[in-house]
Amino acid sequence: MQYRDTYKVVGGFRAEGSGNSLHIFSAIEALRNLKRPLAIHLYTTSGYLKDGATNWMPQWRRRDWLTREGLEVSNRQDWQDLADLLHYIPVKFHQIDKENPPCHILEAKEIAKDLFESEHEKENA
Repeated sequence: MQYRDTYKVVGGFRAEGSGNSLHIFSAIEALRNLKRPLAIHLYTTSGYLKDGATNWMPQWRRRDWLTREGLEVSNRQDWQDLADLLHYIPVKFHQIDKENPPCHILEAKEIAKDLFESEHEKENA
C-alpha cells in the first residue's frame, strides 16, 4: 500500500481458495487495513476482480447475489465482504498488464512469495 511517500506491506494467509477468490481476498485485506476511508486506487492484474467490483457487483446485488442464469455467484461471501467495504470506501479499480507490471507490483509479489514460503515452513515444522 502506498500513501504519498510512505509504503506499507500488508500480508495475509488463506489456506484455501481459487486464484479468483484470492484476488478478492487481497483487495478486502488491503481495504481493511486503511486507517480511514480515503479515496483509493487499487491496481490488479485480475480482470475478474476489476470487472466484478465495477460492473457485475451492482447486478448481483439487485438479484440477491445470483447470476443471470439464477445460480449463486461464485465467491459470494468474498464479494459481499468487498461490497460492504466499497459502500463507504471510494475505490477506483485499475487493471494492469500481468506480463509487464510496475516495479512496485513486482516487489509486492516477491514479498508475498516470501510470506507464503515462511508460512509453509511453519506448517511443515
